Amino acid sequence: LHQAVVARAGDALLEATQPREELAAVERLRDTLRRIALFVRENRGTFFSLVRGVASGDPEVRVVVDRARDANAQRLREVFAELGVPASPLLD
Repeated sequence: LHQAVVARAGDALLEATQPREELAAVERLRDTLRRIALFVRENRGTFFSLVRGVASGDPEVRVVVDRARDANAQRLREVFAELGVPASPLLD
């Protein structure tokens, strides 16, 4: 059950923060970051399911959490690349 809750929380975060491709890169970056922060603020319980999922030590839960985090990180890296920001270990 815990894994299912965490999986749904990860899916909800990714759905809520899907980049709006119709926006220019800078606006898309701002919009995505704003929606991530808004999701955390408005969905504390869901977000904390993700955070606590990692703390559970369950490797299957960790995979779910990492997937959501990695997907949002990749979205942001793509916008930075589009803006011409050079690759950097800080973006990995």
